Amino acid sequence: MPARRLAAAAPGVFLLHPGPPTSEDRLRAALLYARRTGAVPQQGPDAMITGLAALTLHRFSSAPR
Repeated sequence: MPARRLAAAAPGVFLLHPGPPTSEDRLRAALLYARRTGAVPQQGPDAMITGLAALTLHRFSSAPR
């Protein structure tokens, strides 16, 4: 397997596919970054994605009214 550089999506979070990060990749990277131990500000395991970003991750095509 050829060696490849890992692309950092957030500090300590790396992409394992070639090419630029997608919007979904960036959201998931932000969540992983927020959930890490020693996060400042303190987020921990309770960090979550909410609102329109969460709907996007769950493949909603529009927001409920």
